[in-house]
Amino acid sequence: MAVLTQPIVDDLVAQYEPSGKDQYIKDDLIKGLELKLARNTGRPTWTFYGRIRLSKNQRVTLGRHPQQQLDDARIQATQMVGHFARGIDPIEQRRSKKQDQLDDADIQKRRRTTLQEMLDYHIKMKEVKTAYDYRNTFKNCFGRWLDKPIQDIKEINVEEAYYDLRHKGKLHQTEKAFTILNAVMNTAMNRAIASRSSNSKSPRYLDHNPVSILKGKRNTYITLNTRRQDVLHGGYEGRLDEFFHLLSHSSDPQWRSSGGLNISRNFRDFATVLLFTGIRMSEGLELKWIDVHMDDPDTDRHYFQLHDTKNKRDFSVPISIPVAGALKSRKAERENQWVFPSPVNKGQNLTNPRRQWDKVTDWLGTKVTNHTLRRTFASSAELCGLHHETRARMLNHKTGSMTETYVINSVATLAPRFQDVADMIMKDPVHYEHRLHKQGRGQPEPEPDDDDF
Repeated sequence: MAVLTQPIVDDLVAQYEPSGKDQYIKDDLIKGLELKLARNTGRPTWTFYGRIRLSKNQRVTLGRHPQQQLDDARIQATQMVGHFARGIDPIEQRRSKKQDQLDDADIQKRRRTTLQEMLDYHIKMKEVKTAYDYRNTFKNCFGRWLDKPIQDIKEINVEEAYYDLRHKGKLHQTEKAFTILNAVMNTAMNRAIASRSSNSKSPRYLDHNPVSILKGKRNTYITLNTRRQDVLHGGYEGRLDEFFHLLSHSSDPQWRSSGGLNISRNFRDFATVLLFTGIRMSEGLELKWIDVHMDDPDTDRHYFQLHDTKNKRDFSVPISIPVAGALKSRKAERENQWVFPSPVNKGQNLTNPRRQWDKVTDWLGTKVTNHTLRRTFASSAELCGLHHETRARMLNHKTGSMTETYVINSVATLAPRFQDVADMIMKDPVHYEHRLHKQGRGQPEPEPDDDDF
């Protein structure tokens, strides 16, 4: 091909006939410069083709014709000759420049990300109640930081805020707040700014956790060793006997006429289920009849199913004798799908019965909450001599033992343990004779007196 001129180029473009492949017309003046006519359309483009020093052959697009005329294309092609001779790949150079622009955008984004935005990301997968608690804690303790970029929260700021809260006497709130702040900052350190999977070294929202300045200074003993200890147990001070007596006789007219505490039947049965199963309050409040299974002739196979529990696993809770009585009482007054329906909002489930808890607390003279009953159940399980791992499974706690992942517990295997705890609480082995009868062993032999030799 001869040396190209502008008229020749215009004629080639105008006289193009459709073809099934791209056509490349070379310019003999600048080696490597080509006029590309695209297949079928004939769209003209200037390209440069050559070999990069110590590398590979490469074709680079220079620009469109007629926006870029022949003289402009030759100037750009001359620059490409120099790049190729020096071993520079223009395509990689463009990619690198684009990457630099994206990295700059990432840095700007990182500088703008606020503590509030990172908190929202951190609690995205948390339970609603937990998310509310985190937001409320940050609002009370770090309100002036919420709109502040996390990059601007320095170690000196964290240290000053920590001692400021402690000097106000808010010890528990201080430790809780900075525990959550530490977790949020760790999330920022682990979260990549870019979503480009090809870049394994994507920058993070935070390079250093400023809360680490408090390492060795925080009084974590407070949060680890001063948790609530309220529990009901036997004896005068424990009030367990009085509480169980209240649950057993609150519906008796004679109890009420003699001045006994008046609680609703709904709350009575709800408290009974919590006491004898150790489940969490939210799990009991959201229990539906469709998840209660009491039709099997073998009572050891009666259970109710909990969904979406705190550890994200479904849990089958065996039904002991007192729980069965409470559920039958509820079924006799069934209103809707909920085992414990709301007395106010028809069609809805019961919400936290705070007033009833307060009434019981005032009457017993000791604090009683849903967690009091959960701790009472756990303490009774320990008094029964049950192994720690068994108690953890009964409370639906995750265990850290790899061996325990191979232990599969059915309702039938856990049911006797739940009944043992019920007997410990009631001090009455009501299931023992029933189990002997099922085994065909008749009445148990009386134990000999201690004085007989």
